Amino acid sequence: MPRIPGDSGGLAREAAVLKAVHESRPDISKTVPRIVAFEEGDRPVLVETALAGRLLKPAMLRLEPARYLDAVVAWLIRLAETRRNGIEPGWYERMLERPLSDLAESLRLPAGEGDRV
Repeated sequence: MPRIPGDSGGLAREAAVLKAVHESRPDISKTVPRIVAFEEGDRPVLVETALAGRLLKPAMLRLEPARYLDAVVAWLIRLAETRRNGIEPGWYERMLERPLSDLAESLRLPAGEGDRV
C-alpha cells in the first residue's frame, strides 16, 4: 500500500519497473520480485512475491562487507543494463543513483563510506 493514502504513483512505477525487468532481463528475474496483484482503485495495493534465499543479517555484513557489497554492485550493474532494453529512459538514475547519492550526502558518512552507498 502507498505510504501516502491514495497516492498510487509510486506503486505504479514499481510495478512497471518489475514488469520491465522480468520482460527484458530473464537472467536476473529470479532476483527480482514478481507481481502477484496490482490494483490502483480506492485502496491501491501492490503484492509481490518473496525472494528465496538466505537472510543477510547485520552481523554477516559486518564480518564480510566487501563480499556482500560486491554482490550488490554486480547485481546493480546487471540491472543497469536494462536501460538498453526498452525501460523508460532515466529510470535507473532517477530511482537508484540519485536517491542513493542523496542518502549518502544526508548521512554525513566518514571519508570513503559514501562510495559504498
